[in-house]
Amino acid sequence: MSCKEPREHSRKKPRCARIDIKILALSCRAFQKNTAEQQHWSLTRVIVIAASLTVRVNFPINDQLMTWSAATPPDNIIEIWSPWEKAHTVRTILWLGAFALEVAAWSVFALQNADASRN
Repeated sequence: MSCKEPREHSRKKPRCARIDIKILALSCRAFQKNTAEQQHWSLTRVIVIAASLTVRVNFPINDQLMTWSAATPPDNIIEIWSPWEKAHTVRTILWLGAFALEVAAWSVFALQNADASRN
């Protein structure tokens, strides 16, 4: 694998990151207007997007990292590693945001069912 491949990913990643953040934001907005089942599927899509970000960005850089020697890393290691760090940050935000909203959706669903069963 050449050192040019991560640069290609670094050019694509910021756009992907913006799209992923927008999808999480749209899921938050949809969260307020939809049923619990629709919220669940919307947040599942966010989780799938976070996983795909790992495959698109982190896997190729990890593969290249395995070919390096710890004693002699490449001169441009910061440039190569930067997309991994950015993707990891975006991925973490997506996972945590989706998880928090998923917990909230199931809590609301449980409260609605408890209220309905009392009537």
